[in-house]
Amino acid sequence: NTSATVQIEVMDNDPPIVGPDRSHELGEDRFVLEVNASDNMGVIEVWVVYQIDETTPLNVTMDPLTVDDGGNGTYGNVVVTVPLDRQVTIDYTLYAIDAAGRVKSLEGTYVKFDMEFPVFGEDGVNGEPVKGWELEFWVEVTDNHGVDDVRLEYWFGDGSHEDVGMEDMITTWNLTITLPRHPGGDLKYMFRATDLRGNWNNTVMRTLALINKVPEISESPLWEITEGQKDELDLSPYIEDLNDLRIDLSLS
Repeated sequence: NTSATVQIEVMDNDPPIVGPDRSHELGEDRFVLEVNASDNMGVIEVWVVYQIDETTPLNVTMDPLTVDDGGNGTYGNVVVTVPLDRQVTIDYTLYAIDAAGRVKSLEGTYVKFDMEFPVFGEDGVNGEPVKGWELEFWVEVTDNHGVDDVRLEYWFGDGSHEDVGMEDMITTWNLTITLPRHPGGDLKYMFRATDLRGNWNNTVMRTLALINKVPEISESPLWEITEGQKDELDLSPYIEDLNDLRIDLSLS
């Protein structure tokens, strides 16, 4: 004797297992999305939706890296380029779907903070700080992500501050300024640097006393004049002031 045929529907109530999250950095400018996924009925597909800061989210299918016949294993091969010009946050959600259509997800966040400030090396001044002359400043700056901008802030006495960008000369940053002939006091200055992620640093203030060159008088020829006659003596070829156009001359 036999019983009636009974049809039993087998239901898969177990969603996929997503994790552990194996996402990791690759160098300074890349973030690799990678995850393990498994399921008792088999994994059909794994994908990720990620967003860099406030940009549009991207949906990317992940490649099977090391999986068995049921699709259980590691998925990845999604490489995200990390901008170097700012602090970055990447929010992402990893998804897996099994043969029964059940979906499981795992959320993650990657934050790229650069806590290192630009570092100043040697610096110096080329030339004499003579009023009215040009003076060149130079400074060495390094940073783990790269230097974006270096500036010279300078002022005279209690006067207004000037903030001028310096030129990148590969090994140093340089700037040439013209010193005023009649400054309001000694030259005060500092260097400021900003890296590619917005971190900044500055040196301590330095003071440079300015020089006012005295006029130089070379030996003039003997001035012979005849009594009762008018004569002129031009001394301009024999008098030189290296940093002032005006010369007051008195004879005694």
